[in-house]
Amino acid sequence: MQEYRDMMTEIERQGSLGPGLKQIEAAVAETCKEIMEKGKNRKIFFLGCGDSYFAGLAVKNYFLKKTDSLCFPMTALEFSTYGIHQVDEESTVIAVSMSGNVARTVEAVKAAQERGAYVVGITNSLTGRLYEVCSHPVFLGLKEEPGWTPGTLTYTGTLYALFCLGAGLSRESERDGCQKELARTMELISHVVTQCQDTARQAGENFIYNGHQFPVYILGAGQSFATAKYGAAKFLEVCGVTAIGQESEEFAHQEFWVIDKNCPVFLVAPKGDSFQRTMEVGACLRHFGCDLFVISNSEELCDMGKYAFAMPEDVEELYAPLLYAVPIQLTAYYFSRKLGLDPDRRSHNDPFRKKVSRMLTRGTVNLD
Repeated sequence: MQEYRDMMTEIERQGSLGPGLKQIEAAVAETCKEIMEKGKNRKIFFLGCGDSYFAGLAVKNYFLKKTDSLCFPMTALEFSTYGIHQVDEESTVIAVSMSGNVARTVEAVKAAQERGAYVVGITNSLTGRLYEVCSHPVFLGLKEEPGWTPGTLTYTGTLYALFCLGAGLSRESERDGCQKELARTMELISHVVTQCQDTARQAGENFIYNGHQFPVYILGAGQSFATAKYGAAKFLEVCGVTAIGQESEEFAHQEFWVIDKNCPVFLVAPKGDSFQRTMEVGACLRHFGCDLFVISNSEELCDMGKYAFAMPEDVEELYAPLLYAVPIQLTAYYFSRKLGLDPDRRSHNDPFRKKVSRMLTRGTVNLD
C-alpha cells in the first residue's frame, strides 16, 4: 500500500500547535476587548462556507451559554442575502475563510461593514482578499502541507480561535474558567489522535470487507451536529463516497426511511444535554442491523458499537468539537488509502471538476 503523509501529518499536528496558539490568543484578546468596549456584542453572526460554516455551527451553543449575545451561524450566501438585514451597529460579524478568497464570504464582509458592524475575519492567508478587506483580521498562521489536503489542522485552528472569542466575550465571572477548560481540552488532542489510530485503521480498512453500502451516515445533536456535517465532508472529499451528516432527531424523521442496514452509521455523542436522544437512535439502528461507529465518552454507548472510539471522560460537551472530529478524520484517511486513492490530493477528482469547483467558490464562473 502506497504511503501518503500530508493529511496524516496535519491530523497529528492538531495536538501540537504550540506557539501558534499564543499568536491566536493574543490577536483574539485585543479583538474581544474592543468588541466589549464598543458595545458590539448584542448580536454575533458566524459566516463561512463548508468547514468554515461548520465551525461557526459548532460553537453556537458555547456562545449562547457563556455570553450575553444572540448568535446566528449562517452560510455566507444566506447571510449576505437574508441575514444582512438584521445586522446593525451593535453587531459583530465573524467571517471565516482559510484561503481568504471565497467570493461569497468576501461579499458578505463588505455588506456587513456597510451596515456598521464590527467585522472579524479568521483566515490562514495573509494574501487572500479576506485579510485585505476585513477591518479586524485574525491570522491563524498554521503551516499547511503542500498537497490539496482536506481541512483538519485548519479546522481545529478555526475552532480554537472561535472558542477564544467566546471565552473573551463571556461573562466576567465565567471567563477564567472558560479559558482554563479550553486550554485543558486542547492538551488532550494529541492523546485522542494516538488513542484512535488503531481503531480508525481497522474501521477504515474493513469498510469493503464488511460489505458496507453507501452513503455513510454521521449523526450528532447540538454542537455534535456540526461535527457530523464536517465528518461527512471528509468522506466526500478524500474517499469519493456519498456521506450524509444529519442531526440525530431529524434522521429519525427523514433518512431512516431509506437507510439500508448495510450502511455504516457514526454516532457522535458526548455525554450531555442531547446525549440520551442520540443513544436512543443508536439503539434502534443497532436493532435494525446497522453497524455503528461510536464516538463517545459513554462506556454504555461505546459497548453498542462495532467500532468504538472512547473519548476523554471529563470533557464538557460544549468543547467536544475540538476532539470528536479526529476519529472521523482518521477513518476517512484509512478508507481512502484502502480504496487506492491519494487522500492528500483528492485523486478521485478529475481536473475538470477541480476547475469548476474553483469557479464556483472563487466567484470566477465563466462557462464559455
